[in-house]
Amino acid sequence: SLIQRNYKFALFYLLILMYIFLISGHKSVYFTPVVMLFYYFLGSNYNKKIKLTLVFLFVFLIFINIPDLIIDSYLFRSLFVRRVFFLPSLLTEYYFEYFKDQPVYLSHSIFSSFIEYPYDVEPVHIIGREYFNNVKTSANNGLISDGYLNFGYMGVVIYSFIFSIILAVFNSIKINPKYYGIFVFYIMIFRGSAFLTVMLTHGFWLVLIFAFFIFPLSKVSKKNKLNP
Repeated sequence: SLIQRNYKFALFYLLILMYIFLISGHKSVYFTPVVMLFYYFLGSNYNKKIKLTLVFLFVFLIFINIPDLIIDSYLFRSLFVRRVFFLPSLLTEYYFEYFKDQPVYLSHSIFSSFIEYPYDVEPVHIIGREYFNNVKTSANNGLISDGYLNFGYMGVVIYSFIFSIILAVFNSIKINPKYYGIFVFYIMIFRGSAFLTVMLTHGFWLVLIFAFFIFPLSKVSKKNKLNP
């Protein structure tokens, strides 16, 4: 909508995202428009976007300490530094430790009708119970942990290979750089959610379709010529 300069629809979609956040409480929904708008307004140069991203992260990691110093707390550092950069790595270690030599082969997921699941709760709740002393904790983690959980080290290789193929496909399409934020967001999602969950229920299959029919630069250029 922003590319087509249809600002009423852009505002409408933004309100929809805010409504979804209010009824679900998912922080990822809240940060989606922030990430997309950040990269939309950075321009069309990919190298510039990467450099500015690194500069922004560097400045952010320095200044995020200020509010914590003011209120004498670790709240902001915990939310934006520990949870984003350190917790996923810790969870990966927990998954590798607990499911060592005991892959579940997607028996908790799409293969549940063919393979008996050996545990009483979902893997995310097992990690929550064993390492955080709370079975209600959903210790979701990303691509590497999910691959190892289901197929051991071979799963890590397979999932990483599939993910590399997906990135190669995107790289072969001349996508408008203004959509860059969507892909940054999904890389973050892949880092913190199961592979099939992202593909099927987090809407990544829809992004794959859009990448061919809506996101390409040539498509946008033609539309802009029709709607100056």
